[in-house]
Parts: sequence; structure tokens; C-alpha cells
Amino acid sequence: MTQRRKSKKTEAEPRRVNRRTFLAGAGAAACVGAGLWLRRKKFSKQDKTKAEKQPVENPALPAGEWRAVWVSYLEWTAMDFSSADAFRAGCVQMLENCAGLGLNTVLAQVRPFGDALYKSQLFPWSHLCTGVQGQDPGFDPLDILLQEAHGRGLSVEAWLNPYRLRSSAAMPPNLAENNLANTHPEWVCAVGDGLYLNPAEPAAADYVVQGVAELLQNYAVDGIHFDDYFYPTTEEGIDAAQFAASGAADLAAWRRQNVTALVKKVHDTVKTADPTLRFGISPQGNPDNDLNSQYSDVTAWLAAGGEEQVATRCRAAAPALPLRTSCPRGWHTRAQRAWPCTSGWARTAWAQVTAARTRTA
Repeated sequence: MTQRRKSKKTEAEPRRVNRRTFLAGAGAAACVGAGLWLRRKKFSKQDKTKAEKQPVENPALPAGEWRAVWVSYLEWTAMDFSSADAFRAGCVQMLENCAGLGLNTVLAQVRPFGDALYKSQLFPWSHLCTGVQGQDPGFDPLDILLQEAHGRGLSVEAWLNPYRLRSSAAMPPNLAENNLANTHPEWVCAVGDGLYLNPAEPAAADYVVQGVAELLQNYAVDGIHFDDYFYPTTEEGIDAAQFAASGAADLAAWRRQNVTALVKKVHDTVKTADPTLRFGISPQGNPDNDLNSQYSDVTAWLAAGGEEQVATRCRAAAPALPLRTSCPRGWHTRAQRAWPCTSGWARTAWAQVTAARTRTA
């Protein structure tokens, strides 16, 4: 079968371009090219100007930022207190990891159960040092921590639990003879197996303040820090006698006044010792619980200008990054509404980073 021939009408013939058509096309192409070049130059200039206006900063070192880690009694239990050298080695590893994470402050729990990880005339040695409360470990853990931290440019704030003497029958397992539960039982209230200084006892609060003053006088700490434990229970019986004697009508408001009175005295003691020292508190991330369960009136404290930082204790799911808190949905928003921290000096952190992150090899 032969191929079909193409007729003359369907064959492609070469198209001839005359001079006028060529010049018109060349001119149009030149105009389009010039327009594109000018537009590109304009946007390039805008981008360059925008980039020049943005300041170049080191995001790892923002001015005035407080990047802290809590070192609780749970972390101390993993440390070796057998000798000063062993404890120092553990501190060095922990602090090196803190510095490597870009932190600048360590909140070290040095009075977890009415005892002390430092030499004190008011509180017995912590059982965390030797296993026995009141027994001298033969060295000063806080002094070593301060030496190693300050040598690395890290601040150390002394984290104190103001009221707790015992959280259970096993923590601590035995109380020293000079524990306040033995020397001043009239100051103490029992909640289950736990023992606590009664927030309604002014003499107990004054003793806590004396302990702060002693610590500031003897150690170069960079601040004092309280956690979220204030009133140990909402039961009315623990301070019924004191409430009746006070003549107050509102139990909850009266209890808040008791806690606030302690907070103010501690603040004044810290600032009297050194106005540059910080006093901070880490309440729960739930303002309702703080106000009605712990009787800690955080809003009033901020309004009075009493704390340099308020860091809500929402536990972080370490070591995941970015930090993911385990707080119930909506707590952060509620906390921000309750504590806007608009006065400039109060700083709010929304997640707790524990020292477990700092002990990674």
C-alpha cells in the first residue's frame, strides 16, 4: 500500500518574515525583558533593605533571659555522697550538662524536709547525705555546688520547702532529734503520714524566715526559691483553734493571709541581705488550685511586686524538644490570664525542666 500523498494545500511551507515584522517582535521582546529586569531589581532591593533592618542577635543568649533547671531531692538521691570528691564529680557532670543545654541558673533543693544539705544551726543534716537525718557527711554539699556552678558562670538559687517535714512514713524514714517535729511539736500538723509546719503558727513562719537569713548570711547563693507546696490540706481541723482565735470570718481568705505573710517576710529578708538577690516561687500551673487548695494568692504577690520570677510547675516531657507539658488543656491560657506579668520585672516560665535532662551522658 502506498502512502497517501499530501496535497499542496496541506503541505507546510516555510514562513517568510519581512523586516517590519522582525523589528516589531524584537522591540516587544526588549520591552518585556527590561520590565522583568526592573521588577526583579525592585524586589531584590526591598528584600535587601528588609534584611538590613532586622537586627542580628544570638538566639541562645537573649538579654536578661532566665533559663533555669530544678534539681530536686529526687536528683540528689542519684548522687554519690560517699565523699567530697565523689560528690564534686557528680556535680561537675550535672553542671557541665546544664551549661551544654544553654541554661544559666540551677534551682537546687537544699531544704526538702525541714533539713539541710548545708551546715545549719537551725536544721539537721538531710538524710540524703548519709541516709540518716542529722548525721554530718563530713563535707558541705552546697558549698561544693556553689564553687563548681559559679566557676562555670551558672547561678544557684536555694530551693526551700518552707513547711514540709515529712511527706510519708518513709520519706524521710527517721527524723533527727533536732527536727522541728521533735523540738516544736506545737508548730506541727499531721496530714496522713506527713508532717508539716502549720502555716497558721506565726512562730513557725518566723523560724522559716530565720532559716532564710542564716542561709543568705553563710552562703553566696544567688536567690531563694519556693516551690508549690504551701497549705498541706484543705481540711478545716488542722488550724481550727488558730482560726477561732483570730476572729476572722473567711477561712480561705485567712489562710491566704497566713501564706502571704510568710512570703512577704521572706521577700523582705532576701532584699535586706542583698537587693540584687532574686526571690521566686513556682506555684502550680492551675491558678484555681493555688488559690483554693494551696491558699497561695499569686495574683496578690505579683501586684505587690514581691517576686522576681513566677515559674509555673508544669512538668515537661523530657527529653523531647520542643518541651511538651503534661498540664491539662487550657491551664497555660488560664495562668496567662490570671498572671499577665505586665509590670516588667516578673517573668513567667510555662514548663519545668528537671535535672533528669541534665544527667544524660
